[in-house]
Amino acid sequence: MWHRRSRSRELPGEVGVLPNGLDLEEWRPRPSPQGGPQAPADPPPAPLRIVATQRVAPRKRSGELVDVVAAVTRRLGPGSVRLTVAGDGPDLARVRQRARAAGVSGAVELLGRVPRTELPALYAQQDVFLSVARLEAFGIAALEARAAGLPVVALAGTGITSFITDGVDGLIAPDDEGLASAVVRLATEPGLYARLRRTARTTPPAAGWDDVLAAAEREYSRARRLVRFRP
Repeated sequence: MWHRRSRSRELPGEVGVLPNGLDLEEWRPRPSPQGGPQAPADPPPAPLRIVATQRVAPRKRSGELVDVVAAVTRRLGPGSVRLTVAGDGPDLARVRQRARAAGVSGAVELLGRVPRTELPALYAQQDVFLSVARLEAFGIAALEARAAGLPVVALAGTGITSFITDGVDGLIAPDDEGLASAVVRLATEPGLYARLRRTARTTPPAAGWDDVLAAAEREYSRARRLVRFRP
């Protein structure tokens, strides 16, 4: 027998999204030898150390990573930034060639495949994570970097915006020119880098397994509220 539907602000057509989960302890920033989280420099050290972890392939817009570095270098001068790319793929040779053509080959390091277990140590040596991908449904690599204490710079309209808040633990840009401007801001705007890095290091993302299970339970509860009948 059907029950009378109650008025609700929830719409049956709304779709809930469950985030990916991490073992946050694997990525948690380690304290400095003096104790406590290491305070980020302000302004950050030059060069600003940028890291990207991705497949080096056209879909991930690997060449555009080089373009962003070149744009920042034109604005801040040679030696202002350094890009480290962790990942393998068919575009490695093309990206190297693009870096040479843009005059930033000395500022771009392509590591190839890096085992996932080695990424926390790599992130500990970097200042900011950069994603130029447009087709990013979630962005697990960016989430891991964020959990490791790095601010994230990424494009609007991607899944990364589900866990990065512009101006809080990263910067979100509308386009590639905006990505370059965001990196310039991190290197030059007083207090910005230190504030974002401090938040990233001291506030874990809501992506632990407890968070994911709680989100799943909320969705089940919402589904039960929307279903108003008995078998």
